[in-house]
Amino acid sequence: MIVCTPPPCATNEVYYCEGECPGGCGTQCATPTAASPGLPTILSFTADPMTIVEGESVTLSWQATGGTEAVIQWVTSEAILASAPGPLNPDGGTVTITPDGDGDIALIVRNSIGPAETHLQLTIECPYDWAPALDGPPPLASGCPMETIFTYAAQQSFENGFMIWLEADRSIYVFFDAEGSSYPTYEIYIDNFEEGDPESDPIITPPPGLYQPVRGFGLIWRLDPSIQDRLGWATAPEAGFKTWTQSYRGVGMHAFYTLINGIHGNIYHLTATGSVWEVYSP
Repeated sequence: MIVCTPPPCATNEVYYCEGECPGGCGTQCATPTAASPGLPTILSFTADPMTIVEGESVTLSWQATGGTEAVIQWVTSEAILASAPGPLNPDGGTVTITPDGDGDIALIVRNSIGPAETHLQLTIECPYDWAPALDGPPPLASGCPMETIFTYAAQQSFENGFMIWLEADRSIYVFFDAEGSSYPTYEIYIDNFEEGDPESDPIITPPPGLYQPVRGFGLIWRLDPSIQDRLGWATAPEAGFKTWTQSYRGVGMHAFYTLINGIHGNIYHLTATGSVWEVYSP
């Protein structure tokens, strides 16, 4: 066999043969590189309990090897990516979170090569039901509804819209009809009328067949000329009734909606963004 003398290598080099090097012929000097680690391995990822009511907490536990950092994430009902407080131990540990959304919780363990990821699926139940008249969640709903509020109310129609007063929070909703090609809009006010205050202005005389609004409706209408201009005169006296209202979130940070049941059974759907409203049909 032919024997070759390997080349002299420096102390930080090793002998290297690319292909066949019989007898040492063709051996080269090369600087060694550290062996590359593989991806992390996630050994376990569990939740206790697996079923919660929205707003309750859950404890997550995990074990993994080969990682240098870890993160636990989920997407909230507002479509925001949320993370468990950290830093988390990539080898394992426990953390308590209060999630909402669809219950899909991700554990991601990373090292210099890349991430390993696993998921668990929580069951997140709603603390409140949808109002019976809705027959289930509206199409824009994401996650759970807020509590249905049952309250006394009053409603009055105007030439170009109407007002609804809710006793539960002393709020007055002013609904404007669509103006031109725009959508119908609404505004919310606090009812500042107090018993003993003047209920109306005696010097204001409405046209025949029309009415000056009184009490809380009248106070807002008299103090804000823009409301007078947009609503016009009342077309009937205000009337009291029992009603309900319920709010919920959609997808996105600012997607907030409110439903109000009107005096004639119409359900009004209010969108916070743009302050627009429409009649909702379940």
